[in-house]
Amino acid sequence: MKLSRSFVMKILWPERGSLFAIVGGAIGLSGDITSFFSEFLSPYYLLGLFGVVAVITALLCLQRASLAELKNTEPVDEVVRCGVCDAMRFSLFSFAAFIMLLLIGQGQTATEAIGEKLGLIHADVQQVQEDVKAVREEVGVVSENVADIHSVIQAQKIIQNPKTGEEFFANAWTYTYANRNPAAALQSLEDLYAKFSARKMDAAELYYNSARTSVGRRELLQNMTGLAEKNKDATLLVVAGRYAADEAESQRYYQRARVMDPDLPFAYWDIQRASNSLNAVQLGNEERMAILETQIADLEQFIALVSDKPVGQYFYLPQYQPDFEMSARQTLSSYQSMLDSLKKLEAMKQGR
Repeated sequence: MKLSRSFVMKILWPERGSLFAIVGGAIGLSGDITSFFSEFLSPYYLLGLFGVVAVITALLCLQRASLAELKNTEPVDEVVRCGVCDAMRFSLFSFAAFIMLLLIGQGQTATEAIGEKLGLIHADVQQVQEDVKAVREEVGVVSENVADIHSVIQAQKIIQNPKTGEEFFANAWTYTYANRNPAAALQSLEDLYAKFSARKMDAAELYYNSARTSVGRRELLQNMTGLAEKNKDATLLVVAGRYAADEAESQRYYQRARVMDPDLPFAYWDIQRASNSLNAVQLGNEERMAILETQIADLEQFIALVSDKPVGQYFYLPQYQPDFEMSARQTLSSYQSMLDSLKKLEAMKQGR
C-alpha cells in the first residue's frame, strides 16, 4: 500500500487541533519525564527511549490505519484515535523536541544547560561572597592587630618637644620602663622640675629611681630636698622620707613635708614606708602605746584629707595606684586593736 501524504497526515494529525496545545503538551510532558529520569539516565538514553517508543507505536498505528484503509470498514480518522496512536504521536513529538533541545544545549537539554549555568553562576557568586567575607575577616584581624601594635607603639613613643608636665613625665616613664634608659629619664624629670611644680607622688618616686643608679643616696636625698624647697613640692620630701636611712631621719622628712604642704595626705601616712619602730625589742608597753597613738592620729589625719580630695590628683598615673583610703582604714583598725590590747595589759599589771 502506498502511503499518501493525506494518509500520513491523518495518522499524525487526525484533527485540526491547536498546534501550540499539541506540541506544547508533548514538550511539557516529555520535560517532566526527562526531569524524573535525569538522575538515572543520560539525555542520549532518554532520546533513544523516545525514539524506540515512537517507532514501535508508529508501526502498530500504521498497521491499524492500513487495514482500515484497505478493507474500508472504518474511517481512518476514527481508527487513529486509539491509545497506541496517541502514544505514537506523543513519542514522535517528544523525540523531535528532545533533539531540538539537545542541539540547543550542546549535548544536554536546554533546561539542564541553563540550570547548570545558573548553578555555576550561583556557585561563583557564593564563592565570591565567601572570599569577600574571608578578606573582610582578615582585614578586620589585621586592623585589630595594627590597632594593638599602634597603641603599644604610641604608649612607648617619645614626645618630641614636650610642653606640659604630663608630657615630660610620659617621656621619663617611657625612658625608664620601655627604653631602659634611666639617664634620659632623669634628664626629662630634671627638665620637668625646672619648668613646673609637679607635686605628684609618682613623679617624685620616678625621680628617685632614675637618679639612684648614678647618684649616691645621701646626695640624692639632698638634691630632692633642694628641689622640694625650690618648687614648694612636698611630694619630694615624702619620697625622700620613704628612703631615709632610719626612722628618725624619715620622720624629719615627713615633718618638713607637713609644714610645707599641710593638706598633703601622704605627709601624714605613707603606705610604702615600712616602719619598724614598733618592733624594737627594747621598747616597753608605754613606749609602744605612745608610738601607736601617734600613728593612729596620723592615720586619722590621712583619712580625713584623702576623703575630701580624689587621690588621683597626686599622681600622673592614678590608675596604677592602690586604694589608699581602704588600706589606711584597715591599718587604723589594726593599730587601734593593738593599742586596746596594750592598754588592757597595762591595766592588769597596775591592778596587781
